[in-house]
Amino acid sequence: MPPLTPAPGLPQSVAALRYRVYDRPVDLAPLVVRQVRLFTWGAARVSAYILGASHALTVDLPDGQTVTELLTCLPPRGMPESTSGSALENEWAIPTLVGESVNMTFAHGGICGAGTLTRFALADTSDRLSGAFEANDTLHEPFPARPGETAWTRVGWRREGPLLYVETIHTYPEEGTGIRSATCFSLSELTLTDGPKR
Repeated sequence: MPPLTPAPGLPQSVAALRYRVYDRPVDLAPLVVRQVRLFTWGAARVSAYILGASHALTVDLPDGQTVTELLTCLPPRGMPESTSGSALENEWAIPTLVGESVNMTFAHGGICGAGTLTRFALADTSDRLSGAFEANDTLHEPFPARPGETAWTRVGWRREGPLLYVETIHTYPEEGTGIRSATCFSLSELTLTDGPKR
């Protein structure tokens, strides 16, 4: 396994983070895939990633529809980047104040989602996932920060019939802050008879 370092050359700051949703697959290679876990959600195939610059989640439906969720400092290769600090239609900026939250909703084909992004102070809030997730339904990756400190990216998911709950934590010890995302995905036509969860 390569050393636990962020993606080289990518800005690693809460201020640079953006939450983005795309209605297609994206090239994650430039964002440095650190871990990936594949699982099923009804008829959908889902891939959860920890990246060198945060996390990604893709939901692939049997009819070819794909939704990609990203919380990263830069957009993936070939995708537009916002200018002058303004968010694109499928992009949400991170809250600027500790304790502040931003709500987001999106719909792409048969996949809908709603959630929140919350900024928290590391001194006041645990850097652990707050949801109830099975150990096999989580990813955790440490990244070196200042001497004696470790930044963490954590991803957890829970399937409940036609709903998929995803929570992530991204910490920035050098800034004393972290970001928690909580998203609920739903499918308009979910087939629940595709076999057991994997």
